[in-house]
Amino acid sequence: LKDDGTVVAVGNHSDGQLEVGSWTDIVQVAANNNHTIGVKADGTVVAVGDNNYGQLDIASWTDIVQVATENHTVGLKADGTVVAVGSSYSDQFDLFAWNLITNMTPEIEVTPSSYNFGDVEWKASDTAILTISNTGDESLSISGITINDDFNVFSSDIDPLSLPINLLPGEFREIVLSFTPNAIQTYEGSLVIESNDADEPIVEIPLSGNGVIAESPSEQVTAVTDYIQDSISIGQLTGEGEGKSSDKKVNALINMIEAAGNLLENGQLLEGCEQLASLYKKVDGDSTPPDFVSGPAIYELSNIIQELMSYYGCVE
Repeated sequence: LKDDGTVVAVGNHSDGQLEVGSWTDIVQVAANNNHTIGVKADGTVVAVGDNNYGQLDIASWTDIVQVATENHTVGLKADGTVVAVGSSYSDQFDLFAWNLITNMTPEIEVTPSSYNFGDVEWKASDTAILTISNTGDESLSISGITINDDFNVFSSDIDPLSLPINLLPGEFREIVLSFTPNAIQTYEGSLVIESNDADEPIVEIPLSGNGVIAESPSEQVTAVTDYIQDSISIGQLTGEGEGKSSDKKVNALINMIEAAGNLLENGQLLEGCEQLASLYKKVDGDSTPPDFVSGPAIYELSNIIQELMSYYGCVE
């Protein structure tokens, strides 16, 4: 086999096995006493010589990377499988289940494949652990971990600056996911993982959970007052009025919430419902009577008061 892809031959020519002068683009040759085989650069095969056993019936072969000959001809394909023609008197053809090439690749596996946080109290938080494993035989590089979430209630402990994360074969990495519902409703989102897994470069893990009302009045009061204070701190809620008047309205609102909670805690359902109804009128967005607070967060605040009234069976 010459550098330019042509072939030269000498020796026994009784079966035409030296007729290789016209061959071009050859990358490998194999020969025995009676025939000669050549593998071309495009993966096809050429052959000359004795064909008594059909050992030259290689015209349909493609994607061949290597050949060997005797009274039969064997070809190794690029995908690691093997083909053969010719004599099989000694079971030389019992090779069609072979795969001689192991593709060394990373393989991502994420468990669980989805996660439902179930019922989580409004403004509380719950966590779960997902595991990313490399079940392949090459290094797995995790280049992206993001969360699709319209309400910003799901989060992970992964710092984007820590990426990429490289896992050797058999290694794993745990991710801590958090769910913090900010309303009484059902939420859906997904965790999206990007890696160099050729078969599965993007893995999407569905996430879900329900925001629910706390069971005890004291927990409900804490959740509502925390929501008010958090909303004020980020400018989503302000007390009506100017100066001290604004602060007094916020304090009065919190006092009303705590009073409703105390009544409900003591089993005074009717009085507690009346207090909730009065409280709702201070945050319902209606100017009559005037609200105690304003801002984008007032809508969620009024919703949670309504949810509490419904929870306790209050009649508006």
